[in-house]
Amino acid sequence: MRLGVELRKLRKAKRMTQAQLAEALETNENYVSAIERGACGVGPDVLGRYCEFFGIKEEDLAKLIPKKEGGDYPPLVQMIIEELLEMPDSKRARFLAELKAEKEKDVQQS
Repeated sequence: MRLGVELRKLRKAKRMTQAQLAEALETNENYVSAIERGACGVGPDVLGRYCEFFGIKEEDLAKLIPKKEGGDYPPLVQMIIEELLEMPDSKRARFLAELKAEKEKDVQQS
């Protein structure tokens, strides 16, 4: 949700509507709205478009997000943590299972 708040601030600073930003990012207004509300996460492709459009690096965007105490992680890891904290436990468990499956696949390919 914090990421969505920061993205909303960037949009409003440019005095843009969600519809205008969605058009600029080649996505739809409902998705922009959901991201800003924290109702869904932002995928890496769209996050890259946000950064390109606003002229910022992903790492710089991550720095805009307030860290929780004890969270001294690289910016991208911190962004992942923030998104995970907003998910219900069932989605976190599914994400963890997928992450472990990917790791296992990488180990087998090595």
